[in-house]
Amino acid sequence: MTILKTFGKLWLKSARRLAKVQVVEQKKLQKKLVKSLMPAVKKPRTAPRRRAASAKRAETVQAGAGTPTAARSGSGASMAAGIAAAATRLDSGGSWSRGYHVSPLADSRGRRRRMTYWLYVPHASAHGIASASAAPGQVPLLVMLHGCDQTAEDFAGGTRMNQLAARHGFAVLYPQQSASAHAQRCWPWYKRSLQHGGDEVALVAGMLEKVAALNGFDRSRVYVAGLSAGAALAQTLAVQHPRVFAAVASHSGPVYGVADSRLSAFTVMRAGSRDAGRTATRLLVERPDFPVMPILILQGGQDPVVRPVNAGQLAQQFCILNRMASTAHETPVLRAARAANDAWRRTDYKHQGRVVVRLCEVTHLAHAWSGGDASLRYNAARGPDASALLWDFFRRHRRR
Repeated sequence: MTILKTFGKLWLKSARRLAKVQVVEQKKLQKKLVKSLMPAVKKPRTAPRRRAASAKRAETVQAGAGTPTAARSGSGASMAAGIAAAATRLDSGGSWSRGYHVSPLADSRGRRRRMTYWLYVPHASAHGIASASAAPGQVPLLVMLHGCDQTAEDFAGGTRMNQLAARHGFAVLYPQQSASAHAQRCWPWYKRSLQHGGDEVALVAGMLEKVAALNGFDRSRVYVAGLSAGAALAQTLAVQHPRVFAAVASHSGPVYGVADSRLSAFTVMRAGSRDAGRTATRLLVERPDFPVMPILILQGGQDPVVRPVNAGQLAQQFCILNRMASTAHETPVLRAARAANDAWRRTDYKHQGRVVVRLCEVTHLAHAWSGGDASLRYNAARGPDASALLWDFFRRHRRR
């Protein structure tokens, strides 16, 4: 009996120790999952430190496809010069202004949410448009949605979209997620309320209506694009407001509408979803009047955050939404090219001779904007110029 009691005590002690270890390991795994959902987490910047943080970002060098490396050393004068140069780039060839949009609807606590945005409008140029106010209805509008851990200014600087807008005569609206809504400024694309048209989708749609009405932009040429979480939000905006947008672009974005929590979002980003096709089919059954929605999909072949499987499934979803499922099995138009220093492939899915779904796969790109300003985070110098690819695709589409 003594031996049995001793053995029993030892067994019970070991079981308790094993249970504690399992709890600790489970907590570690949960932290890893959340961290994987929110890469490069930083504490939100406060207003007094914003200028110093911007200076530090301006001095940061990105290696390859957006992996941070050590910041370059430099004097305070050189950092200030870098900030001034970045500001000059953002307003070159046009006006660069900040505004605010307040939701007309109050939440459950009686509060109305406010969101900051930046707007770029090109000046008079060779394209013959005097200004947005002088030539109402002639200036297209592009909505650009940043990714996690970015601001509107970061996104505008990294993509160089304002410089492109100055050359081609279109305006750019940059909504900015607030740090109070999400510590890393992520768009919560996996929330069902957002996917059904509420939350940030409703807020950005209302902001767009306000800006377009005030400036008289061409309502038949309104486009939306985004990076990562911003790409997911762009997809949802296009699906929820298909009569507003003439086309959408998704850069490094997850497959549409299959995640419903942070944990499931992590799974989708890593492995896509078997429900991708069914989700698109179900949406089309619920909304038989859904109009044609052209989409440009850009994806890095070496992306460790949003895996390439998402891009292929997203292309499949929009083939279904655009009633191209019966022709999706046909051999698409394949274009192989080499940009400045990286290989990429373009796949076109055509409907009645018109390219409606375009997939661009950049071989060595990780989770970053292709052909962007690599001195800013989440931008890679290598690969084709994603901004130029976006506008070349958008300019061919108009909402009739």
